[in-house]
Amino acid sequence: MHVVEATSGQPLQPGTVYVAPGDHHLEVRRAGAGLQTHLQQGPAENFCRPAVDVLFRSVAAAVGPAALGLVMTGMGSDGRRGSDDLVRGGARVVVQDAATSVVWGMPGSVAQAGLADAVLPLTELAPEVLRRLGVAAARPDAALAGCALMPLAAQSFSFVQDLVLRESAIVLGPGKEYLVESRLGPLAQADGSRDLDAWIDGVRRFPTGPAGRALVEALTTNETSFFRDVDPFTHLRDQVLPTLAKARGGSRRLRIWCGACSSGQEPYSVAMTVADSPAVAGWHTEIVGTDLSRAMLERCRTGRYSRLEVNRGLPATSLVKHFVRDGAGWQVSPALKAMARFSELNLMRPLPPMGRFDVVFLRNVLIYFDVQTKQAVLRRVADVLAPDGYLYLGAAETTLGLTGWERVPAGRGSVYRKVS
Repeated sequence: MHVVEATSGQPLQPGTVYVAPGDHHLEVRRAGAGLQTHLQQGPAENFCRPAVDVLFRSVAAAVGPAALGLVMTGMGSDGRRGSDDLVRGGARVVVQDAATSVVWGMPGSVAQAGLADAVLPLTELAPEVLRRLGVAAARPDAALAGCALMPLAAQSFSFVQDLVLRESAIVLGPGKEYLVESRLGPLAQADGSRDLDAWIDGVRRFPTGPAGRALVEALTTNETSFFRDVDPFTHLRDQVLPTLAKARGGSRRLRIWCGACSSGQEPYSVAMTVADSPAVAGWHTEIVGTDLSRAMLERCRTGRYSRLEVNRGLPATSLVKHFVRDGAGWQVSPALKAMARFSELNLMRPLPPMGRFDVVFLRNVLIYFDVQTKQAVLRRVADVLAPDGYLYLGAAETTLGLTGWERVPAGRGSVYRKVS
């Protein structure tokens, strides 16, 4: 397969994957007897641009019953409305099952709406797509070549469940054995083991060692992008920063915490928002990014991103203004780097001395936790958030049912403030 970044007006060619560039919706349109790509920058849908709903809607109009939709692991519900459009047009939709999905938000929303013609594990998706498209594969298992999984015993899975829950509060429910095998198998192989159970036994003997840390990190989710969901950063720029500028005019200092910051796109998006805000021009701003993964923190400190990563959500104007070309990738500017510092922190444990923050970003984190853990984490956040500070959560998250917080509308999303 040939993979290309889509531009407007490309004729669709067999055997080619077209990837939507950042901050653009990708559509498929009729062009004479054929099909071609079209890019547009209409409003975000489901807090996303590009959005699967936009793509599926265009495919339903252009292709009709000949189309086949495929929805795989992903957060939120993007793809559900588009799947409805496909089905109404006579097409079929196949989704990944919950057991092999890292996050069953997108495929789950389609399946639960009754729009999925089939719900299949990851290993069966490629053969099913080929079958439905009438493509004969010389080797039906070609998609899985070199990806054989090491089997996992029940007691090993139980130990991994307990360790990951204890260290990250992530619940690996029944049916997630495939996920564990696929994530941990490469770690075992890298350590020279051909037996996953034996490798896990080694972790069991020394769970706080490097292998135990690697196990937990491998089973956490590091999905992120620049200016993810857009609205929180627009609200920060238009509402919060001007308000804080009036309240902090004496000190001219701001402190912002990005928890579970993954590979750094969120804290650097916050840094760009602050740097471009006239309300706090010339202020001293400290952005603290934390994560439990040392590998992710090293990426944050390096501040280097691939072309694909900067194309996911980063406007061209921001790329030119705040990044410099570095070979095939892009490097965060020294000015942005000077605003941010990164440190290791596990949200499941008492917080170290951190000082007070004016704004906290804790987005797409609580969704993985049970109610008790959510409440404990939010209590810790409240302890370090200024009385007039602001808390941003993910689009699919809320403090509903959790005490101590009030919701304030923020565009199509929400921001939260402490109840005094």
